[in-house]
Order: sequence, then structure tokens, then C-alpha cells
Amino acid sequence: MQEQLSGSIEKTPVMIVGAGPVGLTLAASLAKQGIRSIVLEKKTKIDEHSRALAVAARTLEILHSYGLAGECMKEGTFLRQIDLHDVSRGKAALRMSFAEIASETAYPGMLFLSQSRLESILLDGVLASGLCEVRFAHQFVSYEETSSSVVVTFIDSHNVKTTMTASFLVGCDGAHSSVRQLWGQVLEGITFPVRVFLCDVKVPDPFRGTLPFPRVQLTRSGLVGAIRYEPFHWRIMGTRPVEETEEEALISDNLPDLVARLLGPGPFEQLWMGVFSIHSRIAAGFRRGRVLLAGDAAHISSPAGGQGMNSGMQDADNLGWKLAFALQGGDMERLLDSYNQERHSAALSGVLPFTTRASRFALRPRLFRMALPALALALRSRKLRRAAGRRLAMLGTRYNKSCLILGEKKWAGRSAPGATLLTSTVFIFDVSEKILQNVEQTTSELDRERLPFPVTVRRIEKTDPLWRRWQARPNLVALVRPDGFTGWAALAPSAAEMRLAIRRALGILVAQ
Repeated sequence: MQEQLSGSIEKTPVMIVGAGPVGLTLAASLAKQGIRSIVLEKKTKIDEHSRALAVAARTLEILHSYGLAGECMKEGTFLRQIDLHDVSRGKAALRMSFAEIASETAYPGMLFLSQSRLESILLDGVLASGLCEVRFAHQFVSYEETSSSVVVTFIDSHNVKTTMTASFLVGCDGAHSSVRQLWGQVLEGITFPVRVFLCDVKVPDPFRGTLPFPRVQLTRSGLVGAIRYEPFHWRIMGTRPVEETEEEALISDNLPDLVARLLGPGPFEQLWMGVFSIHSRIAAGFRRGRVLLAGDAAHISSPAGGQGMNSGMQDADNLGWKLAFALQGGDMERLLDSYNQERHSAALSGVLPFTTRASRFALRPRLFRMALPALALALRSRKLRRAAGRRLAMLGTRYNKSCLILGEKKWAGRSAPGATLLTSTVFIFDVSEKILQNVEQTTSELDRERLPFPVTVRRIEKTDPLWRRWQARPNLVALVRPDGFTGWAALAPSAAEMRLAIRRALGILVAQ
């Protein structure tokens, strides 16, 4: 059918391409701050297949700030302890408890929830806000940037080519991002010499439907595993030689044997099967003017460790409050540059190395078998359990190089203990009366500026458990941003220093 042309031009503050978890998270973040958005999605509806399964504690904290974590916890399976079951030996080969991080997060564990269900919860949330319109069957085509806006062209569900003006355009459209390709930018990195097959099955009987998980078995061709993401629903996964054609890799003749080995004999229903290459790749930059990238459009990682989708959703939450401040008179250049600096670094130095190491470990069966006992022994150490728990929960992200991060490096740039992710908060620790007056005066001034988020004050005494978690000192003053990271920290700051630093850390324009 030949496309038709429309002469109408609509406007929106933020145009998002892609209605997956990342695009919908960005829409939710913007809605939380009263900012309207439109999401374009070329598919006709949310994908029914599960794909990503793991939701980390840090991501649950973000979902909590949108009022959506409760529904996710209700729908999924939350594990406070992960027992890696070796099917061949009939017992847990490794036990990983999240108890050591229980004081650091309200969600000390890992949630297993199908991506399709997560997307449905996010979609319901953004539509209920009344501030987001999600347009399915809308194909993004191109954009042109001006000094004050981005003109976006797309083909709607009636095959009509339409133009819309947005203040900002964000590509959340996956590894083959059309937005990124229009930059002429590619994802640089490596592709592993093996492919992963994923298959979702449903078993009818209660015994196999509720077996403990994750379940793994070492075979001649590599490691295979199973994760239960809903009652009676299992994700079966393993590796295939890279030289196989996709048709050969998708042949499911050996699936009954594989399901029987991992779950036990019995009938099952195959719901879906796919084969994917494993990558560790990243774009050179996540920002070009008023156009930005997030999630797989900006970086792709191995599914090992379950951090790819989570990292993308955290990109979106980092970007959301900055777009809101930029739209309401903030320092656009510094706000958006900080997004690029912070999230590019988080992917390049955190997520990609971790998932690459995990993949190399899992793809070498002999090494995997030899290392498991040593790893199980190491996890008897509280210190190592805490370190492993924080890594899997994604609580250890730190922004060392950012134009918005100021002050004492011991605290600035870290995820802040006790942050609500609902406001900007000035934490004060056993401060003098003079410093308290300065804080109250500064926050009152900010309130009059009508920021997207209120700036609240939280006083922490030495008897408060947060004092120890912060490793605080008397007269410490710290500004916690809307995304829960410490943007500025100082000991006994002057009134002038405080006023300037808080504004700069929030990306508020400061008179020169």
C-alpha cells in the first residue's frame, strides 16, 4: 500500500521511540514529574514472549517510586536466596543469600517476572497517569533537529506519514535502533562465537510446575538451564554452535529430552523458541543535541547476570528527571551531558565487564564445574556475600565523572542510603544550628523556584542507622537527587557554597 501524507503537525515535550521496558520506564519517570510524552511502537501490541526475566533490587526501587513495584511483586516470584540446583547431582551446588544487603534496600533479592508482564504493568501505569500516549503500529521514519526542537516523521497505523515536533527525542528502540542508525553510529564491541537458544514451556503438573530454581546441567555441548518465571511456566536455555543456521538451531527435536532432564519426564507445551547471538557492545555516545539513546539502543550485553534490561531501565530513570528539569528552565547542556557521562560509564565500566565475565564462565562447562565448589565456599564469607549481592542487585553503581557530581568524593556520586526517589532531599548529619538555618533558607528559596521535584530536608542523628550506612561525620550536608544518587556533599559548607552547589548539582541555571 502506498503511504499517504498528512499536513498536520502535532507537538509533544518528549517523543520516545520504542514501547519496551526502557521506553515505558522513561514515560513513567516523566509522568511522575508531570511531563507529557508520546511513545511510538512499530508493533501492534506488547510482545507476548517472556525474553528478559530478572528484575534487580535497584530496578524495583525505581518501580516503587512509580507506584508499580507492588504489582510486579504480586505477579512474579521474588527470591531472597538463590539456590543453583545441579540437576545431575540432585542438590544445590551454590547458595547465594541476599540477607547481607537487607539493610540497604527494601527489595533484598531478585524478582523473576516475564518481560511481557512487566511491560503490561508499566503500560497500565503510564496510561493511568494521563500524561502519556502510547501509539502502537506507528513506525518511526526519521528526524530533523533544530536549535529548539526535533521534528519527527513516522508512519501511523493508517499508513499515513505524519510529522510531529518534540523538544526531545529518545531512542529506546533496541539493538537495531533506527534512531541510532540515523546518526551513522554503530555499537562497538565483541560478539561471542556461540549463540543462545531460549524456549518457554508450560508444564501441567504441580510437582514440575513448582520445582526449585534456577536449575542447571552440564552437557557435552555446554551448560543448559531452566528458570521458572510464573507457576508452571519455565524458560529453558542453552547454547548452539554459531555455524548453525537459524533453521537448524530452532529444530526442537531434542527439546523433550532437554525438558525431561531439567524438569523431569512428562508432557509440556512449547510456547515460544528463539535463537540469539551474544554481544557486548556500546555506542560511542548516548547524546547528540536534543536526541538521546537509552537501553539496548545504546548498549547491549550478554543475558548472563540478568542486567541488560535492568541497566536500560536505570538509563531511563536517570534521564527522566533531567529532561523534566531541562524542560522547566534547567541547564539543558549540563543536564543532558551528565546523562551521557553517567550512564555511558555505568555500562562501560560496570554492566558490560560483569556480564562478559559471567558469559565466559558459563560458556566453558569444564571451568564452570571446577569453579562451582570454590565459589560456593567463597560465598560462606559475609563480606563476599554482600559484595555479590550488591553486584546482582545493581546497588553499587557510582558516577565518578559527571558534570553534575560535586563535593566530597567519599559520598558524591554514590547511591544514597535512605533515598526515596520521590523528591530531592538534603540530608544533614548532626549539624550546627548555623548550618541548619542555611539549609532551611536554601531549600525555601528552591521551593519558590517551583522545581519539578520538591526539595525536602532530612535530619539524621548519630543514633539513626542511616548514620552508619552513610559513614557520616558531624556537619555533613548532602544533596540527594531525584534518582537517589548523591549529587553533592560537603562538611560544614558555608551558606553561599550550599546555595551554589545544590543548584549546580540539580542542573539549575546559575547566573555567572
